[in-house]
Amino acid sequence: MCSRAPRDAPFEPLRYCDPRSPQCTERFFYSTENLSPDVVSRRGYTTARDNGAAALTAFHQRKSMVTETVAGRETPREVVGGRLRGGNEVRTILSIVGLVALFFLLAVTSVRNKSTTNDETWHVVSGLVFLRTGDLRMNTDHPYFPNALVALPLAKDKSFFLPGVKDERFRQAQADFLSEGTAALNGGVKDRGKHVLPPRYIFLPHVIMASVAAAFLLAYGFLLQRYAGSRVALLAVILLGFSPTFLAHSRLATTELPPTAAIFLASFVLWRAHRARTRRTYVMLLIAFVALSFLALMAKYTSLFVAPVWLALAGYSAFVRSAARRVVVRAFHAVAAVIAVLTLWLGGLDAAYGFQRLTLQETKHEDTALIREEKEMLAQKGGTWLVDIYERYRLPFPYYVRGVMFNMVFKHILGHESFFLGKYKDVGPWYYPVAFLVKETVPFVIGALVFAPWALAQLRRGGATGHLVFLWIPPAVLALIVTFSHVKIGIRHMLPVYPFLALGVAVMADRFMTSKRRRVIVVVGALSVLATVVRVHPHYLSYFNAFAGGSANGYRWLLDSNFDWGQNEILAKQIVAASDRPIDYEGSDLPRPGNTYLIRLAEIYARPRNRDKRDIALKDLLEEGTLRIVDRSLPTHWVVYYPVEESSAEK
Repeated sequence: MCSRAPRDAPFEPLRYCDPRSPQCTERFFYSTENLSPDVVSRRGYTTARDNGAAALTAFHQRKSMVTETVAGRETPREVVGGRLRGGNEVRTILSIVGLVALFFLLAVTSVRNKSTTNDETWHVVSGLVFLRTGDLRMNTDHPYFPNALVALPLAKDKSFFLPGVKDERFRQAQADFLSEGTAALNGGVKDRGKHVLPPRYIFLPHVIMASVAAAFLLAYGFLLQRYAGSRVALLAVILLGFSPTFLAHSRLATTELPPTAAIFLASFVLWRAHRARTRRTYVMLLIAFVALSFLALMAKYTSLFVAPVWLALAGYSAFVRSAARRVVVRAFHAVAAVIAVLTLWLGGLDAAYGFQRLTLQETKHEDTALIREEKEMLAQKGGTWLVDIYERYRLPFPYYVRGVMFNMVFKHILGHESFFLGKYKDVGPWYYPVAFLVKETVPFVIGALVFAPWALAQLRRGGATGHLVFLWIPPAVLALIVTFSHVKIGIRHMLPVYPFLALGVAVMADRFMTSKRRRVIVVVGALSVLATVVRVHPHYLSYFNAFAGGSANGYRWLLDSNFDWGQNEILAKQIVAASDRPIDYEGSDLPRPGNTYLIRLAEIYARPRNRDKRDIALKDLLEEGTLRIVDRSLPTHWVVYYPVEESSAEK
């Protein structure tokens, strides 16, 4: 019989099944994470015995761990979620590898017949311009690292033509015109009046991003298996890897995946550094943290929201781990750690951008129209002193500074209209919560809703401070800033929070699985997640759950990159070509009775200024119920028939 936790225990016991034991006896261990030193001493929780095997729990002032004594040898192991489990590690690792292989298969096959999305052409061409010429003018909206990554397959491809440096479009570095012109020169197809890269040039960038996502999922699963247990690792990999949002954006040639992976890994490694038992391990992990956090900063400007939190945590860790007795000395160590990390970041950015010193005006070279527009905006928003900085001061890594100023700061100040619940408007902070509620699988949504109060309850009970600070504060700060920002154009901007949220839900589910019935509930939920992504394959971008009425009703909730990003144009044209009746798809005439139309929901529900008379008429007819839906196999495009009235037919 296993010993039971006492009823008055103010914490959750840690259960461990030793696989080396013939009967695999379960023994309970008690963690001092939730207890103060006086409580440990008063209640005598420092030692527990089960069948003659001693389980020692060591408490330290600034560090606690669970240790297992087997044959006189003490082996420390730490946990993320509160439970320490043994089991067949090889079986767990093989399961993680199998899940990641399934993820990669779904990601790659789901883009085989998909069109290039709206932003992918710009990202690939921007990265290619940098790789072939070293010119950074097109890489200011985002750091160049993700763009260069997805453009690697085309860097040496002689069949891909890039305009020369003397070309007028290249000379002025007008990103939109250059990317569209490059797509047109390389056989690009038109999508809503704009040329996008053909599938043969975008498939390999998709494979690269899917490979990076698979590598991250492997690291994610292995780390959690080592530090949180097998069940937590498997559940977290399923929730994250088979989230339709993660699947959709992790395969695209955009900038969503690299910061998602780097932010989680940097935060996790910083937590491990804080809990390292030797100085050498601490230093090595801290170096790894600096490298991963630098990659996050080079992946997307959003990572700058987390940078101050990382600096504070690095300083806190140095303060707590310092062996000095005087508070002043420990504070000095904390400040030194912060300065060291910050110096490495800034030095890395300066080196990555070639140690250039340019004014912000010089970063656009001869694009006089844009320079004039930017000066007017700076004078209006900040005054003449901002214009002076723009014109006179030579800055380090100027292209990065330019991107932060114009693509992040001013864009967040000016705001962006968003389609929300049927209309375009300025949306409040409820945009991202609602988007998550209707865009994610039902088990993930339910788990996230329960996780929030559960986490608060753990905090009130005095939960593990180290885990809370290092693993939950960075994503919480990022989520709050993104939620209250004025730019709301897709749940993809919340993607860096997903790995942390999946981990939290998995830890909670593991705590919940205390009986056979509860285990069945969790297993059924995990299997339903897998069944959902297989069922909606390959339409992950336009997925909406049952709470929203399914993907067929997604256009009533959200548009933009939540629903239609131009990914289904090839499939839509295949429907038109395979039909036994003529279908009007790209015409401009007003709808006429007796005709069949292929309507793109994102077009007829677009901003009023972007719609023509045909779109407005089709939208009115659809909402009136006049149009008869013939085929809606694509969630983004419907084939509809405009029936002839009986009176008109008789005439």
